[in-house]
Amino acid sequence: MSIQYKILESLHKQRKMREAKTIARVLRGIDKNTVYIPLLESKTDFSMIREVTYEDVISKHFIDWFFKMEDWVDFTPDTFDYSEITHGEYDNMVYGYFNSDNLDGIIRVNEIDVDEYELSFLFVNKTVQSQGIGQCLFSSVVDWFDDKNLILYVYVDNFAAIHIYHKYDFEITGVGYDKGYRSDDPHYIMKRRSGGLPF
Repeated sequence: MSIQYKILESLHKQRKMREAKTIARVLRGIDKNTVYIPLLESKTDFSMIREVTYEDVISKHFIDWFFKMEDWVDFTPDTFDYSEITHGEYDNMVYGYFNSDNLDGIIRVNEIDVDEYELSFLFVNKTVQSQGIGQCLFSSVVDWFDDKNLILYVYVDNFAAIHIYHKYDFEITGVGYDKGYRSDDPHYIMKRRSGGLPF
């Protein structure tokens, strides 16, 4: 890992977001005048979250928006194994945000060890983004699994997500590389102890 990424990691750990954004823009070749837009406070209805079924993920509404997401645009809806969303390689629980029975956001919780769960697969329909749906899903899951140790992975340049994860007592514990999409880009390993206790 380059010295720049080590500096970036150090700034994130210290929660010095402004400085981290500047360094990341330099690393990514982004104009220093690019505006960072903070997340809006969530005004979303938490009662619209429920467990996702296989039928939910094969619905036309979900398929229409899901395969337009940058991470999934290379997949073909007709040949995709939808059980990967609801099952995957671990014992998963998948929760969704529903608008009038339409699945508009999804998050997966993977049981990876006794009392340790990985939060992953957080996606929101682009047509309803910036309405707090992702934050609503995330905060609900953190609340429901408060008595468990939680882990997640986030790209080092995803400032909005890192900022939110810090708010929920996640701390950066390491750096790694993804095997899939954006495989050359480093990501942080962030963990939260049960009850939000410090490391």
